[in-house]
Amino acid sequence: MKQAEVGAYPLIRLFRVPVRGEDERQSKVEALWALCDGETVARFSAAGFYFGRALNRDLKVPVGLIQSAMGGTNAYSWINNETYQKDPAAKDSREHFDLAVKNYQRAKLKYDGQLKVWKENVAEAKRVGVHKKERAPRAPLGADHVKRPTGLYNAMIAPLQPYAIQGAIWYQGEANSRPPFTSHYQELMLALVEDWRQDWVSQMPPESTRRDFPFYLVQLPNFAGGHKQGWPVIREQMLNFWQQGKNTGMVVAIDVGEAENIHPRDKTPVGERLARFARGNVYHQDLVYSGPIYKAMEVKGAGIELKFDHSGGGLKSSDGQSLRHFTIAGADGVFVEAETVIVDKDTLMVRSEKVPQPRAVRYAWSNNPEKINFYNAEKLPASPFRTDNWQAMPEQP
Repeated sequence: MKQAEVGAYPLIRLFRVPVRGEDERQSKVEALWALCDGETVARFSAAGFYFGRALNRDLKVPVGLIQSAMGGTNAYSWINNETYQKDPAAKDSREHFDLAVKNYQRAKLKYDGQLKVWKENVAEAKRVGVHKKERAPRAPLGADHVKRPTGLYNAMIAPLQPYAIQGAIWYQGEANSRPPFTSHYQELMLALVEDWRQDWVSQMPPESTRRDFPFYLVQLPNFAGGHKQGWPVIREQMLNFWQQGKNTGMVVAIDVGEAENIHPRDKTPVGERLARFARGNVYHQDLVYSGPIYKAMEVKGAGIELKFDHSGGGLKSSDGQSLRHFTIAGADGVFVEAETVIVDKDTLMVRSEKVPQPRAVRYAWSNNPEKINFYNAEKLPASPFRTDNWQAMPEQP
């Protein structure tokens, strides 16, 4: 991003919390508010900046953005100690971490050997003038690892309380897409939101009332390297988080990811969609703030009729071609490619000659659905979904 472009937003301020992990909640962080210029925004969350820029532009108000973030983290790093120790949603996390600590010394010896070989390879490549894209091995999880459970919450969230935030946006989920974390992600996230909101008011004067500030997350984007079963299940869990939570939300990103890059470079659509969601729900503007969301199904002869919420001005194909990534199955649970017909503003008919007695439909149920074209008239993409409740994730890694 060009510095001149960023300099056009003098009413945006950025606060970047240093990455740190602690076992007990902290009371302060060493950081300062900064002007939004080319230097500061280059080290800031792109999705966060574009979100704040859109709110500043559309609402004509000053915007302050606080970044508490670290790449590749599990949700358990961002919950408080009590939730981690007592909440059933954190049971899998506790068991996983206890086993990791138990096996740490053996894992550390293996890591040290891998790191030595990696450094030698990098040095040799540099010596002969070869640019080698070989990722460094990851340090094993241990008792003092920066990403340990509750560590980032204690050091990077707790000190912010009870700052008068308007809400929170969340871009995470990749590290929870593999067993044993996948199936309980929505419960863990709902517990996380509850403990954040409760802890915020607990740090205020006794007469203060709790405020359930909005909490919006970004659904996992399309990515070829994502776990083939876990990636769509986490997207489903994120949708459930929105639908089951209080003052929660979600925006879809399956059309703006990159097949070979877990960190898509263009975060502009993500930030804009988050801002649109906030404008519709926090600022009560009359606008369509989500793409189509599956509502209900009905078997009709050899087809299945689907109803959608948030259809806006109507269900659309963005390129005029048949809607892609719909599959249909009979009682045997074998899904095949399906044909779709847009019946009216909020209704689709899905069928296949190969499935004369259909029972279930899935949409974009893969890690990397390519060339998405299912939107509403407002150009907001539909969320992936399934109508069945069949087992979609292996119970063991």
